[in-house]
Amino acid sequence: MDIIHEKKIGKNAYFKEILAYLCVFFLISKYYIDIILKGLHSPMPKMFLLGALACAVILLGIKVLSKQVYKIEVFIGSIFIIQFLITGNTLFLIAYIFSMALGQVEFRKIMKCYFLVSLSYFLSMIILGDKGLIIIGYMGVRSDLGFKNPNTAFFSFFMVWSSFLYLYLKSKECKSSEQKLAYSELKLDLFKDLGIVILCIFPLIVYSETKTRTGLLTVALIFMFIIMIKFLEKKNISLKFLEYIPQLFTLGSVGLALLFGNNWITNKFLSDRPKYWDMYLTHWKYGLNLQGYDNNIRDIVFSERIPLDSGYVFGLYVGGLIIFIIFIKIVSLSIRQLIKEEKIAEIVFMVSILIYSFAETILLDVNTNPALILVFYYAFKNWEEMKKLNNIK
Repeated sequence: MDIIHEKKIGKNAYFKEILAYLCVFFLISKYYIDIILKGLHSPMPKMFLLGALACAVILLGIKVLSKQVYKIEVFIGSIFIIQFLITGNTLFLIAYIFSMALGQVEFRKIMKCYFLVSLSYFLSMIILGDKGLIIIGYMGVRSDLGFKNPNTAFFSFFMVWSSFLYLYLKSKECKSSEQKLAYSELKLDLFKDLGIVILCIFPLIVYSETKTRTGLLTVALIFMFIIMIKFLEKKNISLKFLEYIPQLFTLGSVGLALLFGNNWITNKFLSDRPKYWDMYLTHWKYGLNLQGYDNNIRDIVFSERIPLDSGYVFGLYVGGLIIFIIFIKIVSLSIRQLIKEEKIAEIVFMVSILIYSFAETILLDVNTNPALILVFYYAFKNWEEMKKLNNIK
């Protein structure tokens, strides 16, 4: 009887993995099709999104039928549904659906799939551009590599780079556990480790074409963050302060917008981002509110010439104060749990997305931010553990 039960569990796990891989494939395909067919009003991106949603719904159905749903998961989901019914905003709800669905499969397996699919698409775009099958545009000396925008080109590379970084660090983490070493004792030799060479050299190559300062600075900050983590662990200094990173980025973004929106130096350094953020948040009619707006509010109120390149300001503006504060708290709880479990690779990956989100609207984009899976999974895990601890007391 036990053998039959184990076989059934194995088949269910395999089926969930296949659905998760398909879901990831559809999501990344949507991202690239959106780029390739930009401005053509093609139904293909919606078709890929529907395919991903179908996989996600089946995965959620399996989760519900197996009675693996926490009350807190239902509660947070209900909040996102209520916001959707009030404002028509699907941003948080869709991110939640995909995150909860994909959270049933081991994250490392998800990231292997994410890396392979992203790499395949990115290389295909480069090859198509080289062969002249897609148009490579230029903004002065900046090449868009066929991605329609140099920033999009570098971020598409960053999707590949960050997933490789996670898998690389995870392999080192597994090696350290086998050898019973602390993470700080791992040797990351720049001249002997091929993984480090790849992680260092390729961002410079892509930057040489796109001249994307945001991307290169993000990569540099991530390396600095890894070095800091190693140093703190070696000195046995707590990493607890990391859980406040989401709040700091949010306050920093809003502060720059409201206090330095008209500052020439700040706008020059950040490519006018603070000025545009301020225009959104303080709009006389459609400024920041409690409940948020419909997804298309930017198209209704502002022109495409007024970008909103910040995951934090975008999430706050479109999601509203209430929902975004809840979301940031969830992100903070997830980091707290990752620190508790010493999941260094996951922490680095999540922080890398949080850093890039400062200047790009990727924070709530499930197509480009698989860290959302970690956010909800580990936040709810932390919640349940705290609840059990309080019940014992």
